[in-house]
Amino acid sequence: MIRKILTITLLFSFTMFFIISNNIGSTISYFSDTETSVDNFMKAGLLDFMVDSSGSIDAYVGMEALGGKTIIPVMVPTHGSFPIEYKVRVVKISGNDNFCSQLVASTTAPFSYNGSLLSLTTASTTNMDAWTVDLSLPSGAKGIKQDDICSVDMVYDGWHDGDNGYGYSDEEKVSITLHARMVVLNEFLPNPSPSGEFIELYNNSTSTVDLTGWLVGNSSATLPITSTTTINPNGFLLINVGPNFLDDDHDTVRLISPATIVVDSYSYSGGAGVNKSFARIPDGIGAWVDPIPTPGYSNELLENPLIINIEPEIEIVIITATTTEVIATSTPEVEASTTPIEVASTTPPVIEPVVEPVIEPVVEPVATPVIEPAPVVESAPVVENTQ
Repeated sequence: MIRKILTITLLFSFTMFFIISNNIGSTISYFSDTETSVDNFMKAGLLDFMVDSSGSIDAYVGMEALGGKTIIPVMVPTHGSFPIEYKVRVVKISGNDNFCSQLVASTTAPFSYNGSLLSLTTASTTNMDAWTVDLSLPSGAKGIKQDDICSVDMVYDGWHDGDNGYGYSDEEKVSITLHARMVVLNEFLPNPSPSGEFIELYNNSTSTVDLTGWLVGNSSATLPITSTTTINPNGFLLINVGPNFLDDDHDTVRLISPATIVVDSYSYSGGAGVNKSFARIPDGIGAWVDPIPTPGYSNELLENPLIINIEPEIEIVIITATTTEVIATSTPEVEASTTPIEVASTTPPVIEPVVEPVIEPVVEPVATPVIEPAPVVESAPVVENTQ
């Protein structure tokens, strides 16, 4: 009996062990630890700057002496910025390829460069001084038309190198839009005797330019260019502005586009004297001097003054391939007018100085200029284009 009970107990124990041993699950243990770190500091960095050039640049440039545009960009780091190393490059945005490719940039320290504007790329520097950039169109530029446009960005790339090869960078741009000035003020006579104030234009381009809607002006008033509104390639356009339009001693002569932008201007003071004009020599590209007047013809430094009288009642100029005649008549019985009269010429003839105060009439006169109603001289809002 005892053996039987013992046998049953063993069998039961073995069965229970088998059942339990085949149903044991897994156990996950977790461990944790806490450490304290002291004397650690974390700091956020900043690299930022701006370029101050008095805003975007929009200006005319021409082939004439002092016909360029000067800008002075200033690199200004933001307060708290890392030290900055930077360089400058120019990127073309849009415009006439021929005009853009002939523009020249000349710079001073911290960057020294003299060459094509589109090729301007500087070395890197940390110098934050202002630098002067002169933008110009060479006097020998070819194929440029009035109001050709070139738009570029002057790109400033700045950076600061950090530890382990990591660093910071920033980029700023100065936008520049340049317009070709091919029609320029070439000569003007503010103090004629006995009469005959005029303003003369010259076309430096090889294309005819339509001046419809253009004006000439003094420091405060303007006159429309009306009778002749085209100027020939490498030609002159003479505008009679009437008496007392220009001050004898000091004034500003202006050439103004239909958009009321001052395309060209020249300020004088002290006066050039009676029958002494202000003129560019050579025509269209030279510096301003004060020779004797040569209205409608190539400017020259002649010794003897010419007698100038181009009031509307005077028959002015005949130009042929071989001869040039200056014709005068007695004043016709018509009311004098201050209507601008323009005389265009592309063949500058040689003018012999006249010493007599009266020019004798020619037997075979030519058609006299049409006398139009006097224009209204108005003050006009004009956007000055700093040269």
